[in-house]
Amino acid sequence: MDGPSVFGWLTSQFGADPLAGALAPQGVGGSQGSPAARQRLERFEHTPWFQGILDMLWPAIRGAVEHELLEGSVALKLASAVPGLRFSTASLGNEPPQLHGARTVPGEQTGSMCTIFDLGFHAGSTINICIALGPVRASIRELTFRGRLCLYCVGIKPRKPVISGLRFFFTNQPTLSFQFGGLAAALPMNAEKLRMLVLKVISDKFVLPHVRSLHLDVISGAFAEAGFLPYHKLHSPAPHGLLRLCVMGLDGFPFAATHYVNLRVGSYQQATDTPAATGKQGYSGWQRDFGFVVDLLLDQDLQLELYDKDKEGLLLTTDRMLAHGSVSINELINQFRASAKSGSMPLARVEVRGTSSNQGPRAGGVVTVAGSYQPLSSAQPAQGAGQVTYLLQVIVDCVSGMNEEREKKHFSVRAQVSGATRPHSICDVSTPVRVAGRGVVANSRFLSAQVANDVLWGEVKKRIRLLYSKGGKWTPEEVSYVLPGLVAPDVAARLMKDIEKEGTGHVDADGAIEILFEQQLRLEVDDPFTQGLHIELLQEPEGYTVGVLEWTNLGWVAGLSPMEDDMQAYHLQADAASPGGGTETDCKIYLKRVLMHRRPDPPAHERGGRR
Repeated sequence: MDGPSVFGWLTSQFGADPLAGALAPQGVGGSQGSPAARQRLERFEHTPWFQGILDMLWPAIRGAVEHELLEGSVALKLASAVPGLRFSTASLGNEPPQLHGARTVPGEQTGSMCTIFDLGFHAGSTINICIALGPVRASIRELTFRGRLCLYCVGIKPRKPVISGLRFFFTNQPTLSFQFGGLAAALPMNAEKLRMLVLKVISDKFVLPHVRSLHLDVISGAFAEAGFLPYHKLHSPAPHGLLRLCVMGLDGFPFAATHYVNLRVGSYQQATDTPAATGKQGYSGWQRDFGFVVDLLLDQDLQLELYDKDKEGLLLTTDRMLAHGSVSINELINQFRASAKSGSMPLARVEVRGTSSNQGPRAGGVVTVAGSYQPLSSAQPAQGAGQVTYLLQVIVDCVSGMNEEREKKHFSVRAQVSGATRPHSICDVSTPVRVAGRGVVANSRFLSAQVANDVLWGEVKKRIRLLYSKGGKWTPEEVSYVLPGLVAPDVAARLMKDIEKEGTGHVDADGAIEILFEQQLRLEVDDPFTQGLHIELLQEPEGYTVGVLEWTNLGWVAGLSPMEDDMQAYHLQADAASPGGGTETDCKIYLKRVLMHRRPDPPAHERGGRR
């Protein structure tokens, strides 16, 4: 489909200028501002042509999911939980997922558009997934999966490509259910534990803020085009706001000292303590503040689950879910506002339904939460704004320059706020685990200059060296001609000079061991001038520290306008005291820091006057 026709379709959907108006940034509750916007948001439309595309692509999608998800990440989690536990077979069958509907709405950033699919997978009789431990095998049957999959178009422009990039993600954690068959009772892992493990893997890969992205500017070779989309803006979009919550109580279920509530927004979850653990009477043992970062106000929910803590498990404990429910973030904000306008504490009530295995399918109750929502901004706080608190966004792009022995090892990046922190603030977070490999960054990025020349131009240098090895003399113009669309003459001249300086001691860029993270971490900061940032590269699952990076304070970033630095490379200092501390002399981590501010709030359970 060519540029004008796509742009014309956008114009017909969103008005004469799709980039100014319907595609303008949305504020709090903005996605429900007009009746038309509310109607678009609330209505799913039947899209048989999307279903036809999915049916055709299912064999390829199934193979990728089986290989990367089941045989890859989930299999590693199984072996880590119970040594020897594995998939003996992992086939999702021939029945493709079903699209129950779709809706298209303007995105929350200028020049963006969001299509949300109600996706369901009900595996038929062709599914063949078995868990094995030695000779003991248990089959998975009656598998169902349901979630809202978002296709987010970024950088819509009146040029080719019309869309600069695509993000794929689930706005909320999907639902998953299945039954065990065969000799399941002989396995040390029950179905509920396996379900939670699989959902954790899915959340770490596909649930906000974790996204999968496709950079269309790179695929179409639009490096020199105006408005080329930086990689970090595609894989790590800025969050929308910060949600503060406190669980006040529960109605409709009998009280027990072993009950607790699990709260989740996107892939990030936190849980209350049990009253038994706090020693407090009733549900007052739950009352502490929780902070959640909201990424997509259009379609994210607060998900709640009531659990009974497992006190009897030996090898693997499995807490029993008693009830679950959810409410959209928009509805939550509206309830807070309505309650606060009446002079009361800002409260919201979330309905939860009992699970059929214990309370019965019709049992229900209400969880009461207090809280507030504040949008985030990277602009400098206004003069006289008083005390403000901050959210620090650390965008971790990649790591390069690792030693040979690191290949195929697993790594994560951990970020911690140093200095005094408030109780229960978000001050220690880690990325999902990634695998180190040869040239993975250069191969993934193809040929973009957004991160660093030593990583992203490695493949071009390799081809120029190949030309040199064939003999003869080459001019920059000839190199540019032989490598059409890859490198301009002026860039070719610079790269050729670099190669001439390398001499015979050069190590081929293909031999570089790299890690592609494309992740963002969020931490709460009270005072950027006294609090610092500590970054660690960890080898997993051992938890060895490979290298560290530290800032004693964040005052320099706080003084910028907007409060963000550039994506750049930082040398990681080897930790000689750690068993994983290596001898890397040129190990670099590529990251970017962004400070966003919000007005401080009193604790959620102390707000308002009367209840």
